[in-house]
Amino acid sequence: MDPTADQSPVSVILPLYNGERFIRASSASVLGQTFSDFELLIIDDGSTDNSLAHVPDDPRIRVFRRRNRGVAATRNFGLERACGEFIAFIDQDDCWHPDKLQLQLQAFAHDPDLGYVLTMMQNRLQGDTQKPVWLKEEQVEKEQIGLLPSSLLARREVFSVIGDFDQSLTNASDLDWFIRADQAGIKRTILKTVLVVRGIHEANASHAKKLSKRETFMILKRQIEARKQEGTREK
Repeated sequence: MDPTADQSPVSVILPLYNGERFIRASSASVLGQTFSDFELLIIDDGSTDNSLAHVPDDPRIRVFRRRNRGVAATRNFGLERACGEFIAFIDQDDCWHPDKLQLQLQAFAHDPDLGYVLTMMQNRLQGDTQKPVWLKEEQVEKEQIGLLPSSLLARREVFSVIGDFDQSLTNASDLDWFIRADQAGIKRTILKTVLVVRGIHEANASHAKKLSKRETFMILKRQIEARKQEGTREK
């Protein structure tokens, strides 16, 4: 945590990499929140385009530049510098509904035992993008659970309990985090309202389907081995 930064209840972390096409819309959806007491940490992960030239001028924004390390390391970099009691993430190609933070914070107020809150989301094809093969027809423009960082608002202490994002994973570090949170028994709720629009385009990391499958298999294998070890210790 940066002790020199102003304290805000919510820290929003936005990893940025060659996102000049998207950063204005994603950051504007954060700056336009009905709950306005937050800081927005934009971490440029070694972009080679003019991404930073498209970042809005707003006192709530803190910008960092670093060499390219990947999205998991970039999220962790933001976590180390975040000052908020609550932590949110938004990917550079996603957008929030204006009430997202306010409705999630209301959920925390109603249930002090909650560790994190998710929302519903929609996948939306951007521009002339054709539906990628990994995206099912029923997943386009349809309401579904937002099991992704852009949907997440978590108490800061949750990361102290289960750790940050696994930097050895390229595409599935978010899945790994949610699995670890579930196994740790972190209480969560899902708001039954679409508050996140996930942008689908040709540069999505999810297009690397083989890598995603390989990492998902590795995560599941790791979890199975951990359960076996726990069973052995209990005997």
